[in-house]
Amino acid sequence: MDNYIAVLKKYSDFESTSSRKEYWMFVLFNIIFSSITVLINPNLSALYSLLIFIPALAVTVRRLHDVGKSGWMILIIFIPLIGPIWLLVLLLQRGDSYQEFTFNDSSSTTENTQKESSESKKSCCSDNVSTDNVDSQPIKEDVESTEEVKQVQEKIDTTININADDFKRK
Repeated sequence: MDNYIAVLKKYSDFESTSSRKEYWMFVLFNIIFSSITVLINPNLSALYSLLIFIPALAVTVRRLHDVGKSGWMILIIFIPLIGPIWLLVLLLQRGDSYQEFTFNDSSSTTENTQKESSESKKSCCSDNVSTDNVDSQPIKEDVESTEEVKQVQEKIDTTININADDFKRK
């Protein structure tokens, strides 16, 4: 029920992602509530369908974003026979939000992953680019790096302003 309410609260969010659990729990409760409204009054069912249309569309688009597809992929449902099946397959796929909860946070796993990625970079990069000095330790945020970022941002802003002034003069 919490997922159903969460979807209703995010009725206008067409940009983020939605997990499989959130999407399918919404569908389940939507089917239950639709069935109940049909039993009570068919006119009430039509009203419920109209009210739930935008949140259902939003959660479907967010689900498509989670599997790495554009929200416009929802339009494949209009392809006869193949479209609804294709959309169902996309909605059933494991998405990117699944990975957020399944990674082990142990340092050995992180180091192994970083070593594998640096080895793959070595094999794919040209001879002119060296990746031997890649630091395998995780980056730690500290006050100094935040200050350095601010300084770089200020330099970029001043460069942009100078270039904009030059452009205006021309």
